[in-house]
Amino acid sequence: MTMVCSFFGHRNILCIERLEEQLTRIIEDLILEGVEMFYVGEMGDFECFAGDILTELKRNKYPHIHRKLIVCYGSQFKQTPKVLCDTFDMPGEVDVCKRRGKIHRRNQWVVDHSDIIVCYIDANYGGAYEAYKRAKKKGKRIINLTKVWDEE
Repeated sequence: MTMVCSFFGHRNILCIERLEEQLTRIIEDLILEGVEMFYVGEMGDFECFAGDILTELKRNKYPHIHRKLIVCYGSQFKQTPKVLCDTFDMPGEVDVCKRRGKIHRRNQWVVDHSDIIVCYIDANYGGAYEAYKRAKKKGKRIINLTKVWDEE
């Protein structure tokens, strides 16, 4: 069974450049552990940043990894360049959800279908934080780049 890693983070991240080396190292370590499937979103800086790093790693070093964009809205299928992901998905339970709850439902689905969560959580509010709490409650392996909370 393929191990799945997903990414969550707050919408805006300061000093994102400082994270590049750390996040790249973490992703490479996960690939070496056997992770081949990566779920990404495009709702915030951290998710987009992780997607960019995955694209570079796939292009230059690990062509076997798979990047899957999990979207909330059908319009995202048309707006995202193919170079940023290998496939798209909008889970059925997200598709039937009212517009206001789609991001929350998407995050729940991603946590439930992931083995590992890599996140950048530096506040105790928002959708990324709610996803972090759900992952912790479900016993998922969590790597929080901010190290604010003891997640393991």
